[in-house]
Amino acid sequence: MSAARILNRRQSFGLAAWAVLGAGCDARSTDPQAPPAQAAASNPPPPQPTVPPEFAGLSDPVALRFYEQRSWRPAWTPDMARALTGGLGEARRHGLDHVAFAPKTSPGAAPVEKDIGLTLTALRYARALSCGHVDPRTIEKVFTLERNEVDLAAGLEQALAGGKLADWLASLPPSDAEYKALSAAYQGSACQAGPASASDQPASTESPAPQNAPAQSPPAQSPPAESPPVQRPPDDNAPKEGAPQEPAPKSGAPSQSAPSQSAPSESAPTESPPGEGPPAADAAKHHAVAPADRTRQLAANLERRRWLARTPPATRIDVNTAACFLAYLRPDTPPWATRVVDGKPGHETPSIQASFRRLVANPPWRVPMDIARKEIFTKGRGYLSREHMRVVDGQVVQQPGPHNSLGLVKFDVQDAYEIYLHDTPAKSLFALPNRHKSHGCVRVQNAVGFARLLAGQAGKADAFSKALGSGKTREVELGEAIAVRLLYHTAYADESGQVTFVLDAYGWNDKLASALGLHDGGAGSHTEEPDVDVGP
Repeated sequence: MSAARILNRRQSFGLAAWAVLGAGCDARSTDPQAPPAQAAASNPPPPQPTVPPEFAGLSDPVALRFYEQRSWRPAWTPDMARALTGGLGEARRHGLDHVAFAPKTSPGAAPVEKDIGLTLTALRYARALSCGHVDPRTIEKVFTLERNEVDLAAGLEQALAGGKLADWLASLPPSDAEYKALSAAYQGSACQAGPASASDQPASTESPAPQNAPAQSPPAQSPPAESPPVQRPPDDNAPKEGAPQEPAPKSGAPSQSAPSQSAPSESAPTESPPGEGPPAADAAKHHAVAPADRTRQLAANLERRRWLARTPPATRIDVNTAACFLAYLRPDTPPWATRVVDGKPGHETPSIQASFRRLVANPPWRVPMDIARKEIFTKGRGYLSREHMRVVDGQVVQQPGPHNSLGLVKFDVQDAYEIYLHDTPAKSLFALPNRHKSHGCVRVQNAVGFARLLAGQAGKADAFSKALGSGKTREVELGEAIAVRLLYHTAYADESGQVTFVLDAYGWNDKLASALGLHDGGAGSHTEEPDVDVGP
């Protein structure tokens, strides 16, 4: 074999070897454990659609997808443009009458520009109705509540194709009784506060839209269906069999009715049951609101409801962190409600959604470092000794027991912010009209009784009693996760449909109302309050 042929064969083998190695690299790069850069190289993103020049200035991704699905054909007829104008005329029903949805277009705009303007108007209004006009994360530092999700591009396409735009828009906002009650109250207060701003008038494709929106008809104001009597959990202080019984609590709507303000016994060795009476008994937290302020507060709370998923977990704990009460909800079961203590201004309880699967009996409290530095180390060794605290690996740990700031039970909510529900030795706080006193966690009245209720439903009543009686830290698994939602609702409807207002302790109403275009109110002063005790 000649030298030239040998050289050519070696080069062929070399090229084949590189091809095999290259194929091996490609195969490894598709491994799910491969680094992101390799995975991206092997799975390039799909090519971007070719946008016609007349749509080059359109940046809304939903609108682009809408037109791409239509092969960039115009979407709007004069009838559908008029239907959109009629839909915008319903904005007051949702507290959105101060929001400008229609983009500005020049009088001599080309037909395609008018078509795009109508699409953007429809999508913005639909987005506001379905999941809110304002991003909650611009109002609150932490917001992990499950949001409502709707395919607006597909929905708008189907609505226009079937001539059902008005029906589609009407299907997007919440339809529950509480939302309707807040909506009716807003419409009444908006009329008292003065005329609303003019509704958006989207440009028509061929003929002009009517100048006046159709007359609004208020939603039915029938009250929500009355809930069954509030269920009471087992209570260590319950009277013995045969002893005179207290009257049963009055009914309350799930996640709406606040318990009464009657004070629990401070000297009781265990938690006393929730107080009797209708939500109005919590009168110290309610306040008269001027029409303009009432309008802002209602608009903010309608927006908060639109943020939320329409089908929350059927079994859940809803905590109203503005009104400081909790409701435990299960299908076909009477709700159970009690008072809570939430975070004070400066240590606001965040709006989060999480869950827990276990109870912790006799929990220790591992004090966060910022609380330890500011409120514990400054008080000296004597304070640590009196409060049964010691320093373990640089962290302050309070030993379990009735003196512990977590009380006798912790509901071990799993979230990234170390916010959980728990008992407390400071029972007197539940009698206060303003119960925003914690460092962010939620203190639950009758926490031990509530834990017994949950343990009993999970078939773990004996296990929890033994764990509690041991005096040592013990975990009791419940088997199934229980969802928890922390909701900041400063206006809510009771079981009769009556809307109740509570103080805006965190000042979030003003920020949200301003973002909705209601600029008349002045922001209140919300300063950090002094501590009444040390606890999470």
